[in-house]
Amino acid sequence: MQFSPDGSRLVVTEKNTNLLDVYGVDANGVASGPTTTASAGGTPFGFAFGLRNDLFVSEAAGSASSYVLDATGTPALVSGAVSTHQGAPCWAVVTADGRFGFTGNGAGSVSAFAIAPDGAISLVDANGGTALIGAGTRSASRRTGTLRRSARSGAFRPAREDSRLSRIIDNRRGVVRHAPTLTLTEEGREQ
Repeated sequence: MQFSPDGSRLVVTEKNTNLLDVYGVDANGVASGPTTTASAGGTPFGFAFGLRNDLFVSEAAGSASSYVLDATGTPALVSGAVSTHQGAPCWAVVTADGRFGFTGNGAGSVSAFAIAPDGAISLVDANGGTALIGAGTRSASRRTGTLRRSARSGAFRPAREDSRLSRIIDNRRGVVRHAPTLTLTEEGREQ
């Protein structure tokens, strides 16, 4: 569950029922609703807001979808169930400029999606494997830009010129190339 950037909506994904719930939040912080919408893909899980009331949703069944919240808070589908070609995308982040979304996949990879100004998404790499990080990706946090996993540690950052993730810290070698943006930790702690 997550509040919209302006705090006027609270969005909840229902994995078992494949629903997206949007609650209106008034000036006193009281929620009302929800408005319920069927997810375009199976098992909606993680999600992140973009810059223009758009919502980037990972679906553990193997895809990601995008929606735009209309004036009433109802999610209007823009791109439905775009396959990652990777296993179980569970977590989602959107870059600060809103141009790219990433899913952390249970197959041990990260998939990148380009996000168009209208909220439409398209897979950047045809095979969905923008970054292969090993099995066991467990979470990603939009707030911190952190990915955690159970295998070896390292850190990645989206390149400024495109959607690629570049390794910036390899804990096996102690190599540091840049300041971290997406961090992988063996212990599952945020850095």
